[in-house]
Amino acid sequence: IFLIMARKGIIPFVLSETFSTAGATKWGEDCNKDVGFVKMTAAHAVTFDSAVVGEPGDTVVVFNDHSGDVNVIITPEPLSDADADTHTLPTKSYVTVMYHPDNGWLFMGATDVT
Repeated sequence: IFLIMARKGIIPFVLSETFSTAGATKWGEDCNKDVGFVKMTAAHAVTFDSAVVGEPGDTVVVFNDHSGDVNVIITPEPLSDADADTHTLPTKSYVTVMYHPDNGWLFMGATDVT
């Protein structure tokens, strides 16, 4: 018998569905909450609103498949700032966003191809 010990924490869990978008999109409202990969095909923004609650560890990858820069927005900014937090995503680049139960959506990391 194996005993597995786990520390208390959040493990990133990339959700299963894919969603392509050519217009302004709010995760969890314009697409369902099972979307883990958002492919942006035109100039617009994808918004993660911390009022749209995910499960702890829900992780979404946003990929820019458009020929110009696009924006990924978290509103309000994580850690209780009232302003939005924006990541400008160059073409063929992606950013990873994860939901934290106390702080809302957080940018986890990005690959920016220039």
